[in-house]
Amino acid sequence: MSNSKLVNFARRFFHTRNAFEAAVAAGVPPEKAALGADSMLEQPAARKELERLEKSSPQTLSYVRTGLTRLAFGQVNDAVRLAFDKEVTAEQIMKMDLFNISGIKLQKDGAVEIKFADRQTALEKLVELDPELKEVSDADKLISMIYGGSGSDSNDDG
Repeated sequence: MSNSKLVNFARRFFHTRNAFEAAVAAGVPPEKAALGADSMLEQPAARKELERLEKSSPQTLSYVRTGLTRLAFGQVNDAVRLAFDKEVTAEQIMKMDLFNISGIKLQKDGAVEIKFADRQTALEKLVELDPELKEVSDADKLISMIYGGSGSDSNDDG
């Protein structure tokens, strides 16, 4: 694969953190992208570009926040369509927003099992990244610990 394709792959991967999606965007056929993406990440041209982007981009944290926000609040309409539409084509799948999917299994009976990213974990990570939200979250935990123990004792009079 040419260095320019590897650089394009690295740039797309840097922004999405999705090796499969980056490989397809770099021109790898979807049926080969899953296997090719891992090897592309190891290529010197891709590694060099990723290192350059990581060092030069003050926006990295912003990309992480964007991804977590997308996981926490993203739509699942396309995933539902994928599960129920028996006539969906590969071209239609490539146009779908499947960002929130963490796994897909085809069952022996032909049923499709789709696992989604954990929205709660994404929200928790967003709170960890935002100092103001983290302070509120830590204060809430402290208040819960203080009043949680004594509050349950006072409610036993029933």
